[in-house]
Amino acid sequence: MTSKGTLLAYCEARRGDSDWTDERLVMRRSTDAGNTWSEQREVFTLPEPQPLNSLRVELRQAQTNDRTHHNLVLIPDRNGAVHAVFCVDYWRSFYSRSDDDGVTWSKPREINDVIAGYRAKDWNWRVVGNGCGHGLQLDNGRLLVPLWLSTATQPRGNGHRPSQVGVVFSDDHGATWKIGDWVAKHSPELLTPNETCAVQLSDGSVMFNIRHETTNRLRAVSVSRDGATSWSKPVFDEALFEPVCEASIIRLPKKSTDDRKRILFCNPDSKPIEGKERPRRSNLTLKLSYDDAKTWPVQKVLEADLAAYSDLAVASDGTIYCLFERGIVKVGTRSRTAAITVAKFDLNWLEGAGNTAARELPKR
Repeated sequence: MTSKGTLLAYCEARRGDSDWTDERLVMRRSTDAGNTWSEQREVFTLPEPQPLNSLRVELRQAQTNDRTHHNLVLIPDRNGAVHAVFCVDYWRSFYSRSDDDGVTWSKPREINDVIAGYRAKDWNWRVVGNGCGHGLQLDNGRLLVPLWLSTATQPRGNGHRPSQVGVVFSDDHGATWKIGDWVAKHSPELLTPNETCAVQLSDGSVMFNIRHETTNRLRAVSVSRDGATSWSKPVFDEALFEPVCEASIIRLPKKSTDDRKRILFCNPDSKPIEGKERPRRSNLTLKLSYDDAKTWPVQKVLEADLAAYSDLAVASDGTIYCLFERGIVKVGTRSRTAAITVAKFDLNWLEGAGNTAARELPKR
């Protein structure tokens, strides 16, 4: 949700199954609170030829001439701009800016020389990705995007392991960028921390909520006073299940009737119930905190069946939006996400009894 009230929905359009497949970034806009949407259009595609990441050849997961545009993160600026940070082929990062609510974008500018600085922090990374979802503008104007960086030295998987979490930030509305301290390092206690969502707490500090592959299946959290340096040692949140999937988190506006510090979190809470296993990514659940993410007394299921990645946005009137993947369809012998859906709700629905469905917005 931009400062002018435009909704920007964006995702990765993939031709194949691999994370390294031919992949483009696509976007749709809504200027009427999600009731109608523009046609899908491709954004930020770099002109060819582009340099090849040699890791693509080593992994043999996609054609060498494929181009993977991925991990787009948008940050709405209170000055009216929208900032975009995205990656290409898991080794280059770019910045772009829109001053007309996502209608047009500046020519992408490579910022990989900045992120390369993490190699000097004793981590010879070969793979980089952002967040996912939305980034963050702090109360003081600082822009920040969580990063995960992998050395690609583990044979299992697609070059994403082991990884560590860092942050890239800007104090001049995107003109220049810097890297911060390490947020979460790979260790026996915290395996391969990666896709991370961020929220600013009521005291101005920043909390990172971190996906990882530790077997305890609990989300990890770390806090910094300025969102860049001196991150606390990651701890596990006993109330937030980790199915090894991306999640989303956002701070909600204060109500005039109370001083509760509301934080909203969303991910697939697919932990086993009554001795029965659930699909690993299912039961997409909203969890509401009144005390800056210390406890989560309110839970509401948004999608009980198969569901995975999500992202949250909130309008100035308190209306909340959630964009999420749901369902599976078979295409030949392969499985695909059935739909990307936008749900729209408010605090009355969220705090109400039961699991009455949020109002779904028109979708295709």
